[in-house]
Order: sequence, then structure tokens, then C-alpha cells
Amino acid sequence: MPWREFRKQARRRVRRWRRAVEYRALRALGLSLWPLVRGAPETVIRAGGALGFLSLAGTRGVIERNLELVYGPELTPGEIRCMARANLYHMAATFVEWLEMLRARPPLAPRVRYEGREHVEAALAGGRGVIAISAHLGNWELLAAFMRECGYPVNVVARRMHAGEAEEALADLRTGYGVRVLDRASSPHDLLRCLRRKEAVAILMDQDTKVSGAMVEFLGHPAWTPTAPAALACLTGAPILPVFTRREAPSRHVVFARPPFTPDPAAPREEEILRLTRRCNAEIGEAIRSAPTQWMWLHRRWRIDYPGRSREAWERHAARREHARGDRRPASGGIESP
Repeated sequence: MPWREFRKQARRRVRRWRRAVEYRALRALGLSLWPLVRGAPETVIRAGGALGFLSLAGTRGVIERNLELVYGPELTPGEIRCMARANLYHMAATFVEWLEMLRARPPLAPRVRYEGREHVEAALAGGRGVIAISAHLGNWELLAAFMRECGYPVNVVARRMHAGEAEEALADLRTGYGVRVLDRASSPHDLLRCLRRKEAVAILMDQDTKVSGAMVEFLGHPAWTPTAPAALACLTGAPILPVFTRREAPSRHVVFARPPFTPDPAAPREEEILRLTRRCNAEIGEAIRSAPTQWMWLHRRWRIDYPGRSREAWERHAARREHARGDRRPASGGIESP
């Protein structure tokens, strides 16, 4: 076995082992805190957020670096640290809500204020299905569950985490509310079948992952962005519907949908895919700026635009992404006419 392949497999095994250990630790902590959470959730959340800020130095460093990249010209270092602390508090709150959703499955409608229903209804009325784009903002698992609770046919595209117990817990949470999950590695024809049934296909497209995409501006900096939602829209004519959620207060959320947009059938396909992808990133960026402490800043979204990185590094990163998984894929994301 070549040394490079050996190292890749070794890193993959280490990541799986680490995720399994982290999940078991979180599950044990959650089960032990459940009686406290039911009685005084806000106190537990604040304690968890403070503990995370003090103990997760590496994670906090990623959060602060990302915040500095986006908000550095606007905020002082002290304000950046305050935002990082609030972000960890938000993640602790989200974990507690997931725990409650998994164990008690409470109805979500009493906790959610719904804005933009007319945009969702208009998108579904077109009869071509809906490509719903969203982000790891607010309680994104609650978003899918709430939309399903409202009666919308929702199919969530998700990647396998290779952490068995964590995947089972997330699958239980989603299916408990009637959300269907499609493996990101499955055939594009599964997505096409959902759209032909006039259902919604929901995609979180705000992370740098090993999928076909393009370098597109995101929150003011170039970032590798999946182009599959735009390619799917160009192929089917289905509208792209931006829909997000953010927390307004403890256990109180707002779900808000933005006006849908559609591809231009007369435009060259590759150009239209890039235009739609830029529009998607703009919509996601605007939603994040509406609740900046509630996005997943701990993700390494920009791998090439941190201080000290050169344009050559930017170009090398783009080339590696174009050759992701060993083949050169077009911006169409591998989604072609059947």
C-alpha cells in the first residue's frame, strides 16, 4: 500500500474513533444531566457554554479565527471573544434541545414563530418539487422537524459520519418527526425521484466538504461551495428555496423562508450553475449575519484565506477540490440528464 494511502486510511480511522468517543462522552453527560435539564435548562446551558469556552481551547481558537476573518475590521479582539463565548453557549443550548427532542419528542409548533409561509407554499405550488437550501444556523435539526410537522414532505440530504451510535441517535431524532434522510453518497436519481413526487429536498450547503463545487465568495471570502443544488435546479427547473431558523429565546425559535428563485433556462448551463451558487451563498450569508453567534463557526469553512495564506495556496486548494475523490468533476456536481 502506498504511504499516502496508508496515512489517509489511518487518519480516517482516528477520526472515526474520536467521533465515537466524543459522542459517548456527550451521551453520558446528557443522560446524567437530563433531570437537571428538565428542571432548570437555562442554568445547565449557561454552565455548559462556560465550561466549553474554558476547556475547548482548540475549538475556541477555530471559532475566534473564523470570526476575526469575517468581523475583524468591525470588532475589537474583546468583542470577538465575547462572540465566541456566545457561540459555545448556543451550541450547548442546541445540544440540550436535541436531547429533549430525542427523548421526549415535544410538539414544536408552540415553540416556533413561522415567517415566510407564503414563499414555501408558492414554491411547492409550482409542481416541480422544491430544493430547500439552509445552513448550520440556529437549531437546524429542529428546522427540518418543524417543516415536517407542518405537513411538508421533507427529504434531508446528509453525509455519513462513520460514527455508528451518533448516526443512530441523529437518525432516531429525524425519523421520530417523520423526516426522511437521503445519503449524500447515494445516486442523484434518488433526489430526482423526490422532486418528481413534488417533495422538498433539503440541503445544508454551508460547509467545505469533499464534493463537486466551485470557489465562490462566502461572507466576503472565497470558499469551496457545493454546486449540486444549482445543478439540480438547472436540470429539473425546480425552485431553490432559502429557509433558515434562529433562536429568539430559550426554547423559542423563528423559522423564516426567503423568496424562492429559479434558473434561467436560456442561460448557458455552467454559467447559470455558478450564478445560482453565488445567490445561494449570498442568501446564507445574509441569514448568518442576522444571528451571527448561532452559526457553526467551529467548522473550518475557509481553509485558504486566513492571514499568512498566499494566493498560490488558494489555487492549490481549488485544484485539490476539483480532483476530490480522484476524478475531475464538472460544476454540475455529477448531476446530468438521465
